[in-house]
Amino acid sequence: MYEDASQPGDGPAPYPVIRALLARKRRIPPAGGIAAVLLGCWLGWRTGFAELYPIAVLLGAAAYFALKVAVEVVELVADTLMPR
Repeated sequence: MYEDASQPGDGPAPYPVIRALLARKRRIPPAGGIAAVLLGCWLGWRTGFAELYPIAVLLGAAAYFALKVAVEVVELVADTLMPR
């Protein structure tokens, strides 16, 4: 199905989202972790619930490691199954 598209000059490369993710694989986990911390801090500030601040830090760490694993899984699948 994608044999024709993987040859140079025949059209766009298959799986553009996976290729974009792999190009930015070192920036995605930290950005997701920071976004989770910022969201949790914003929620703590808006609701006045001070206990959300340490929860936000823990959530940020969990989001960082979960995204790191997800990116590594996508990289593994791309290395083994995607055509070169």
